[in-house]
Amino acid sequence: MRNETECGGKANRLKRPNVIIVSTHDSGRHFGCYGVETVQTPNIDRFASEAILFEQMFAASPYCTPSRGALLTGRYPQANGLIGLTGERCKHPWELNDYHQHLSQLMQDCGYDTAMFGLQHETQFIERLGFDSTAFHGTGTYGKGDERSALQVAADAAAFLKTHKDGETPFYLQIGFFETHTPYDFGGCTPDDSGGVWIPPYTRSHDWSPWNKILAKYYADPADRTPRHHIAAFQGALRQVDQAFGIILNALEQASLAENTLVLFTTDHGPEFPGAKWKLHGAGLGIAFV
Repeated sequence: MRNETECGGKANRLKRPNVIIVSTHDSGRHFGCYGVETVQTPNIDRFASEAILFEQMFAASPYCTPSRGALLTGRYPQANGLIGLTGERCKHPWELNDYHQHLSQLMQDCGYDTAMFGLQHETQFIERLGFDSTAFHGTGTYGKGDERSALQVAADAAAFLKTHKDGETPFYLQIGFFETHTPYDFGGCTPDDSGGVWIPPYTRSHDWSPWNKILAKYYADPADRTPRHHIAAFQGALRQVDQAFGIILNALEQASLAENTLVLFTTDHGPEFPGAKWKLHGAGLGIAFV
């Protein structure tokens, strides 16, 4: 384990920035700041205009656990042990080779308060990670009954920020939204085509029928289960993500923490569209990273 001397010592604790990582599920680069004009993501877009937007960031994997594990350990899936999915629903769940490689452990060793809100998908044993506190609601699989919407998770995070407004101890805050994973009605999301619908060109040479089975819960008429309706539902989930991100940014401002906090907004891999998630294509690996 690292000690405080190696991490800068007590004298330097107040000089170090707070760190917040906000991640979504299955969103790719489908945001206004990445040129998609039909989505309602004003908070994310405004944040991007004031931040550094990476245009060519790619995930280590086109699905959840390996991608998230690589981001939070700095190691490829073959090196950190997360070659496949983890979670209690997996027949053979994968786990980290060394839990101390996880960023939460490294930050905790360096004197940071560490907290996790929402979902993580790096382990089914969150107690083995380095979080001082958690409001933990699942490992990425919908349907357990303990998940919370992005708006609820953001409220948890905002309450945490309020308790740290004195700035005495730096913090590492990891926030995971279930959205925009299917089904897109999670957390009360409704389809949004108010600004139109943009169907990515990479999907046009693929069969949509397997993906559009999920739309049966939105549209009784099979004729309505089209790419347009699929993406409208996806855009509704993106709208909710944006609202939740706005809650977090506002809480940072209200707690006077924004100037000394590094915020990363990202996602794990491409969207649940044909030719994207699950595929080693640019659309499957290309991610937002702001």
